[in-house]
Amino acid sequence: MSTQESKIDNPFETQSTSNAYDTVDEVYRLSALGVKSFADPLSFGKDANIVDLGAGTGISSEILSEGCQNFCLVEPSLAMIEHANNRLGDKVLYVQATAEDMYQAFNKDVDAVYALNCIHLFPDLTKAFAGVAASLKTGARFIFNITAPSYSFENISQLEKDIYQANINFYKELNKISPNLILEKTVELLDDNIEGKSSQMFTKETLIRFLEGLNFQFSDMKVFEISTEISYQQNIWRMMANSFLQDQEKIETLVMGVEVPPKMLVKQAVFVFENLN
Repeated sequence: MSTQESKIDNPFETQSTSNAYDTVDEVYRLSALGVKSFADPLSFGKDANIVDLGAGTGISSEILSEGCQNFCLVEPSLAMIEHANNRLGDKVLYVQATAEDMYQAFNKDVDAVYALNCIHLFPDLTKAFAGVAASLKTGARFIFNITAPSYSFENISQLEKDIYQANINFYKELNKISPNLILEKTVELLDDNIEGKSSQMFTKETLIRFLEGLNFQFSDMKVFEISTEISYQQNIWRMMANSFLQDQEKIETLVMGVEVPPKMLVKQAVFVFENLN
């Protein structure tokens, strides 16, 4: 495994959290397939330098890297990188870094950066996207997806509202056991999603304005829906609870105590921006 390491304080730096990601592979796999159908890494050429930022355990990278000759996973958690290495081996390169400091591993020579299902975890989006820009060639692409509660969709179905409410119930209970500002903010945003408020969330317009301020130019966007069994929603809860609790019995009691809708539906907005820096 070729890895550039830096010491990073990461709440996901545990083997149990990394292992928990396996239980939601199907959701991340479907997400990556949707993004690939919209913005295929091979469209930049087989020899292009492609980066999967916030790559986690490598499930998205496994799909995105197919056919690519120069593919790199960037992930701040060493536990996640080790998991990804077990999945992909020496087919790809690995860099342990945050979005903010990833540019140190590249010489402004990246053709495309993908950031799937992770930008809601960046503590400072301005610094994170600046790190992406500093890694990309001028004219290269930044592709990412974003979903509720960070993103506000114009129309949501009753099923989505039911799923949001189930998430509110779960994160409220988790926050009672392990109080955390991240959990409080998540509940607040989910509440706003149900009520149709968007002042605290990104929309297409606000995302475009935000990235234009960092000298990115909007290229394209598309909305995808992922529908799967509700057990995957429960597995996401187990995965998230592992970051805050160590008691597996308590986690299981919490997860199974939340009333859930008949199936899971995830709506994702995928964006492509051109780097003008």
